Amino acid sequence: MNQNKALRKYAESLILRNPDLNVVSDNDSYPWFIREFQRHLQASEGRKELLLPNLQDRNETIAIFSDYGGEHSASKYHTYSFLIVAYSQLQSFQDKMLELRRQFGLDSPFKEIAYKRLDHGPTRRILEPYLVMAQNLINGLVLTVVVEKDIESLFVEGKLSHSQVMSDALAQIGMSYLKPAVAEKLFRVIHYLSFLVTLLSKEDQKVFWMTDHDSIAANPERFADALSYFCRVLGHYSDKRYALVGGAVPFEEKDSSFLDLLSIPDLVGGAIENYFTSKSRSLDDQFLVKSGSDVILKWLVHHGVGLKKHTMMICRDDVGVRASTLKFDLMEPLTDAKFIPVYV
Repeated sequence: MNQNKALRKYAESLILRNPDLNVVSDNDSYPWFIREFQRHLQASEGRKELLLPNLQDRNETIAIFSDYGGEHSASKYHTYSFLIVAYSQLQSFQDKMLELRRQFGLDSPFKEIAYKRLDHGPTRRILEPYLVMAQNLINGLVLTVVVEKDIESLFVEGKLSHSQVMSDALAQIGMSYLKPAVAEKLFRVIHYLSFLVTLLSKEDQKVFWMTDHDSIAANPERFADALSYFCRVLGHYSDKRYALVGGAVPFEEKDSSFLDLLSIPDLVGGAIENYFTSKSRSLDDQFLVKSGSDVILKWLVHHGVGLKKHTMMICRDDVGVRASTLKFDLMEPLTDAKFIPVYV
């Protein structure tokens, strides 16, 4: 078997065959945006375009890393970015990242690869090789959801009803201390997490969720409540029995094995938010994005050998609030890329 055939065989082994794309029923017990996301996946499958990672074979633990963009006042969009991976297959990526960190001087002292640090020379220089390594050595999926900020709620309409519905829902789950805006964020995140885990998991696997420090996980008690709510909602989506469902926020002692995974949704969410906010402020199609965002956006154009990439946008138009699939294209094709044909 020559090298190209071996590579294609390996790439095809990382694709989930015949996925069950009927995770949720078409009724109001599931949020409309989750049902819409499922319909988009079904449409892609019908066109023979859908690629999802196989996280079920040779994998004990499914791990999800989530980060969120658009919190600053200048932003016009919220982004929710999720990296879901076969955690049992990460050793090669983690070993290579230790070498890469030493090569670019990010190991001593340890520095995170963060979107807000892209103006830092070594962070900017490691960005491209880091992303290439991630898409070839990580078996998983990056999903980013972009939501216009002027859409206050994806669950209810009207400010008064939104506040009351959020208050009632928080009281039911023992989280009345959350403000309605934070509760809205938590509910959005948990429903996407629950759908992704149900879609890509199998019986008896372990599930681990890590989220960055922010309003939904401001302290250990709040994160424990968020994790408990995740378990509750996951049970609504899935009747699978999981060996364990757990989670954490980043540890005080910096650990590249987790943070180099959490950096991916941070970078992707930041770049996409920057792109759409910059575009919305421009009078034409000529606008600038933050240095490094262009590298990340180009990386999103194609799936990797192991890492698949999907992006959705939720926005308001003349009809109402709608969801659509986003696809990034290059103005000029890559000249140094190697494309691997796979059969879906």
